[in-house]
Amino acid sequence: MKREIVKKAIHFKSSGEIPYLHWIDDETIKKYDEEMKKIFSRFPPFIEVLFYNTSRVWQPNKEGKDEWNCIWEGREGVPGMNVIESPLKDWELMDEFNFPDPFADGRFEESRKNVSLLKKKQLYIVGYVDFTLFERIQFLHGVENTFIDLYLHQDKSEMLADKITDFNIGIIRQWIDLGCDAVMFSDDYGFQRQLAMNPEKYRAIFKPRYKKMIDFAHKYGLDTIQHTCGNVMEIISDFIEIGLDVLQGVQPGAMDIIKIGEEFSGKICFMGGMDAQYTLPFGSQDDVKKQLEITVRALATNKGGYILSPSTHITAEVPIENIWAMYEALQGINKVVKL
Repeated sequence: MKREIVKKAIHFKSSGEIPYLHWIDDETIKKYDEEMKKIFSRFPPFIEVLFYNTSRVWQPNKEGKDEWNCIWEGREGVPGMNVIESPLKDWELMDEFNFPDPFADGRFEESRKNVSLLKKKQLYIVGYVDFTLFERIQFLHGVENTFIDLYLHQDKSEMLADKITDFNIGIIRQWIDLGCDAVMFSDDYGFQRQLAMNPEKYRAIFKPRYKKMIDFAHKYGLDTIQHTCGNVMEIISDFIEIGLDVLQGVQPGAMDIIKIGEEFSGKICFMGGMDAQYTLPFGSQDDVKKQLEITVRALATNKGGYILSPSTHITAEVPIENIWAMYEALQGINKVVKL
């Protein structure tokens, strides 16, 4: 049963078989249509990630506006969307700001339809809490303002963080009610070579609020997963201290995987470590296989503690041969484990 294999890997009760998360963007799936169907057929999923929707009753009054009143815009030649207008650039606006209602009608309608099917397939179900805290503050207050006011107006930053945390607790409550196995948080706390802030600022502002969310999820039996890109070596011990179950990302281009393993393997489950920045898009099939071997050797234990995934989602620049190589290399490792 795939759900149980994932849970045993997370809680170090595994026989050693390594499960995986398919984290591949829609453009890649569309580009390699038939080949991706073959991959998904040969390597069926262990984990399914669900997302909540914008409230059914909310209607934008301006193009690109979301229910947090941030205005988004795509840029030619740049993947994804970016916030171009932040509604809380001035702290004086916060008293009158209408925060979204996590319990608004229609928010979980689509996910509710999917859960029963996923349970029948015995998959491990994850409810996503996107742009969890640090990134949501940046969207609302502006990126430059956020970094400045972590220092100049920490009290205001914490007030906003509390409002967002309250929203997230409401979202987690509903993932609990739907019967998810875990919730997944998402905030990029690292730059390429260093933490995005002084670690003491993380510990003062973000750590206690993450602990509140993690404790709430754990109270109802859910595991917790944190995605973060970049170099977060300085705060992995903090993730462990507040009870985080799984650290997702583990970006080899930003951190030393071997050093992470030496310090933290067996203390937290890792999900990721496959380099989506360099090796997968630009390396050879042999490079991919070697990197997986190094990652498994560094992060996994003989009782679990590792789930395969790319460090971030696989994009269309990754050759299909390298996607095959990643899964086939894992299959080879798992065959040895089962002998």
